[in-house]
Amino acid sequence: MNPHFERAQLLFQQSRFDHAEESLRRSLAADPDHAWSHALLALCLLHSKEYQEATAEAERAIGASPDLPVAHYALASVFLARNRPEDAEKVAKQAVELNPYDADLHQLLGATYMELRRWPSALEEAEEGLRLDAEHSGCANLKAMALVKLGRKEEASLMMEGVLARDPEDAYSHANQGWTALHESDPQKALIHFREALRLDPTLEFAQAGMVEALKARYWIYRQMLRWFLWMESIGQKWQWGIILLIFFGTKFVRQAADNNPNLGMVLWPIYGVLVGFAVMTWLANPLFNLMLRLNRFGKHILTSDQKWGANAVGLCLLLALGMLAYGLIEDDLIAVYMAIACGVYLLVLAALFQVPKGLPRYGMAVAAVVLAGIAIYAFHLIYSSLDLPRDALRAQAKEGFTLLYSFYFPGVLIYSIVANVLGQVRFENR
Repeated sequence: MNPHFERAQLLFQQSRFDHAEESLRRSLAADPDHAWSHALLALCLLHSKEYQEATAEAERAIGASPDLPVAHYALASVFLARNRPEDAEKVAKQAVELNPYDADLHQLLGATYMELRRWPSALEEAEEGLRLDAEHSGCANLKAMALVKLGRKEEASLMMEGVLARDPEDAYSHANQGWTALHESDPQKALIHFREALRLDPTLEFAQAGMVEALKARYWIYRQMLRWFLWMESIGQKWQWGIILLIFFGTKFVRQAADNNPNLGMVLWPIYGVLVGFAVMTWLANPLFNLMLRLNRFGKHILTSDQKWGANAVGLCLLLALGMLAYGLIEDDLIAVYMAIACGVYLLVLAALFQVPKGLPRYGMAVAAVVLAGIAIYAFHLIYSSLDLPRDALRAQAKEGFTLLYSFYFPGVLIYSIVANVLGQVRFENR
């Protein structure tokens, strides 16, 4: 056997992917049609996020040996990482057909079902993998995640306890148990497992993301919001949009009912306030509590760059809004109070911007955010500058400024938030 390939296999098992890649390229220099080398090289390139080259290598592996399951495994793994779960599913099914007795292949197919939100199918594949290999940690983790999504949290927790009893040094299993604890609204237990996962593997993004959520979930308000977020993730996208539209139109209905029935105002206006407050918190909860972590000497180290930028932007905007409000109240300046409100509303824009996937979608939303800020600034410039004009001119120019706010800025912020939410749900291919 090719000595370079044997060395690459050993390095790959040790997670030394850069060195494994070097050995695989030497293997392919000696034998350009060695399918196993192409497949393993694709997986190495996948770890370094070189998606296009990884795809090409996996396809070369299949071309060299169409009946080799690992070649299909490599291509399905690349498709999954590139946010192409439908393509990943097709290739993973082919791999399972070629070797239905490999638990790794069933785990991969189940992972594609998780991405497609087909929880029962994911559970079925995980159980089949465990039937083939009762101690397969990947299938056990997959089964636990599927059970959580299906609302069977206690079963999931017991499953992960068994996995960790067999292998207490498995970082991914600790992270998965942490997420299971978050679904059970137990942030303290989650923190224990996320800390252990990061001790074992400081680069594990699954654990890093969980640690951020667990730290924020120590606060009662965010814990309730997190329960809502996790529940929304567990249902289909059609149901998600149905609930969002129900809240939106329900809020409008309650407001109209309160306007048309003053006698019921004592009941309807508080309901309206709760609905609006809840809707706003669904947008602002993450960046506001990220801001709290940003100001914490320990929490700031666990945030991603996007979370830090979002927290910084929201913090500055909130500070500006509060400063304007204080000035307006102290100086009895109603326009400054309006500016504070407009600035407070702009928090929704900043909160949404960093939820949009990087690349062209975010660039486009960043431009839209600048345009909205420009509209607000110009509107208040018109309003303030009109104070030095004669009465008739003052009214005309001030009216123009308020028209910009009420006809373009405030509706624009709402539309912006909706579009950003849609973009956040769309799968953009990693290239």
